[in-house]
Amino acid sequence: MSMREIKFRAWIKSLKKYFYIVGFCFEDKTGIRLWYFQKGILVNQSFAQDDVILEQYIERKDLNGKEIYVGDIIKNRIGEIGIVIFLSWKAFIGFEVKCTEQKGHYCGFSRMTGLWNDMEVIGNINEDKERSCL
Repeated sequence: MSMREIKFRAWIKSLKKYFYIVGFCFEDKTGIRLWYFQKGILVNQSFAQDDVILEQYIERKDLNGKEIYVGDIIKNRIGEIGIVIFLSWKAFIGFEVKCTEQKGHYCGFSRMTGLWNDMEVIGNINEDKERSCL
């Protein structure tokens, strides 16, 4: 059995920029410290928690080999568009896609996310506000 790959990226609202982080910790009730590489140098920087959105890698890649994260906007082969979300419902905990065409409708695994490698990442909710409206 292989070990699960746990990765995060962080959207910094004030900088309007993503950092692919190698670690993070909560410093107090309002702060978060992030570790990330920038131009080959390990950077360790603190931010206000309300300035950071952490998005988890879902251990899947799209049809182009791009890693899929929570918050990504994806399109399947028949043209449906959705947003990758974390879902916790009854005994199910995992990742799902919330359709953007039908507000509030969750596409089922068999319909939208049955084959993650048939999906294409076409944006994300932070950099592509027009597509992310639900």
